[in-house]
Order: sequence, then structure tokens, then C-alpha cells
Amino acid sequence: MVITAWVRAWAGRFRYLAAALVLLVFSDSGHVSATTGATTPTPAHYKVALNLAQPFRGQYSLLHPASSPRLISGSLAIDLNQIDYLFGITELYSYDSQGRRTTILVGLYNFHLAAHGRMLATVYNSTDTVTLGSMSVMQNAGGDLVGQITLGRQIYAVHWRKNHSL
Repeated sequence: MVITAWVRAWAGRFRYLAAALVLLVFSDSGHVSATTGATTPTPAHYKVALNLAQPFRGQYSLLHPASSPRLISGSLAIDLNQIDYLFGITELYSYDSQGRRTTILVGLYNFHLAAHGRMLATVYNSTDTVTLGSMSVMQNAGGDLVGQITLGRQIYAVHWRKNHSL
């Protein structure tokens, strides 16, 4: 009897939750927000001047993934966060040691310029909590990024074709 009353109480609450979710999904506000974490990003260790950061902002596709027989394709996006630090996200498609297709999603932060126009960034896991490696690229005359990504002990030559500037 106690269990039945408990189930009925939770079922009633579930109906209210389901109704609230339906209202949220079908509302026409066009605005989504979450309160699960900090609203302001953590400042990076380096700040690239906006005029120097602007040419790197954009969406890119991986060309020439033949530097590794397991690397298939990838995409990269670089932009400014709300406190004007460069950040990026990279999605790489590869084959694992058993031949299964895998997706690697990593974040890029702590962008900084080195000598001769080389841009360096730290590669993090998708939650920005573990350092996985680094990226070092130079921008060619067409806006493409050419260089390498280091993940653990693996070094991948990369050529990112710029598809869209931001």
C-alpha cells in the first residue's frame, strides 16, 4: 500500500515534469540556457591581441589525413569566447587498433603566437580538465592552417582548409 502511494505520487510529479519539458521544447523563445557550470570562462594563460587573433577565427576541414593510416577526417572551429580569448574545438575521425571507426572530440585553449607567426594551443579533453597534447600551426596565404597536433606520444601532421571566416 505504501509503495503504491509512492508510485502514484512520483507518477503525478512526472506528469508535471513532462508537461514542463513539452512547454520548454515548443516555446518560441529561441533562447536556451543552463545553470550547470560557471557562466564566465576561465581566463587563458595567454591572450592574443584581437587583430592578430582575427585571421585564425573560422571553421576548417582536415585535408591530407594520410599522415596516419588511422586518421580519416576532421573538423576544427576557432573563435573568441565572451572574454575575448581564442578557443577551439576539434573533431577527429579515426580507426582504432581493432579497425572500428572512432570519434575524438577535443578542446583547444591557451592559444599564443610564437616566432614567425606560428600559433600554439593546448589540447584538452572535451571537458577541458585533462591536457592531452598540443597543436602548432602556421597560417598560409589562403588562410589554411598547416602544422601538427600532438596527442600523447602520437604526432599528426595536419593541414586544415579554411571553409569559413568568423
